Amino acid sequence: MTKGMKSISWPVVALVFCLAVAAYADGQRPSGVESDDGKRDVVAKVNGVQIKRADVDMMASTLEPPRTGDIGPERKVEEVRKEALDKLIMSELLYQRAKALGLAATPADIDHAMARFKRGLGGEDGFAKFLQGQGISEKDVRIQIERSISIKHLMEKEIFKGITVSENEQKKEYDKDKSIYTRPERITAVDVIFFLDPEDPVSLKKAGEVLKKIKDDPAHDPGILSPDGTFIVRELTIQKEKEPVLYEEAERLGAGGLSGVLISEGSLHIIKIKEYTPFKQYSFEESKGFVARRIRQREQQKRLQEWEVKLKKDAEIEVFSAGRDGAGIN
Repeated sequence: MTKGMKSISWPVVALVFCLAVAAYADGQRPSGVESDDGKRDVVAKVNGVQIKRADVDMMASTLEPPRTGDIGPERKVEEVRKEALDKLIMSELLYQRAKALGLAATPADIDHAMARFKRGLGGEDGFAKFLQGQGISEKDVRIQIERSISIKHLMEKEIFKGITVSENEQKKEYDKDKSIYTRPERITAVDVIFFLDPEDPVSLKKAGEVLKKIKDDPAHDPGILSPDGTFIVRELTIQKEKEPVLYEEAERLGAGGLSGVLISEGSLHIIKIKEYTPFKQYSFEESKGFVARRIRQREQQKRLQEWEVKLKKDAEIEVFSAGRDGAGIN
């Protein structure tokens, strides 16, 4: 394994295969992709490199359309296709930049990623079925892997590296909003809830009998109960705003505690506390690693946006159509 491949994540490599149908092989498409009128399939050019309609189709299929809006369904589809084309243009720019800087993936990088991909498909037989189902060749897959790894090397060199975060920056970030660096209180309980009138003495007597059965169990486990139609046993996450009575009792009992018969929100309850995790405000020292990651991620996103603008500014990009029925190049 080469040093570069150690940081290649499986999701990044796997995503590339969503585009494998649209792979370039020495400037040629996999067989069966191009239509009789090849020029009409070209929707954009990036420094002379063509992006085909099939590329946009495949990328669009991996993107989730907008879920809401006043526009009609067809408009939503076109929005997704525009986003797909934008991603393909940026991907091509990144790949061209990686090649210009000599950051191409090595054969060992590609072999390693191929092996992982095949294992993920269940071995050679699964890989063969994948190729057949997608209508592509192993060569097409290797080309896409090479592109993906080259782009990853580029991102590591020009975006991710060289970002340092001082302790003073971390402290300012922490002090800006300490509420981010907390562990919320969590209370989970086994709740015996009764479908009885809480004001009826007969109901209270019934609940008392059920409580006695629980107490008679050495572990005080409500799970021993057999619901008879008057109650059920459930697991409940107790929230202060929704069940203030149960919440107050849970705080008093602590983990492992068993309540008496309680009246909450118009029902009778018996609760056994499974877990009680109190609220915690993490100190700056405890939060430093997370704070530093937040700052780095923000800086990386800023760099990426600035870098994208520069790459597009310096490139010759021609867009003809991203639509399903657009004219392409005449």
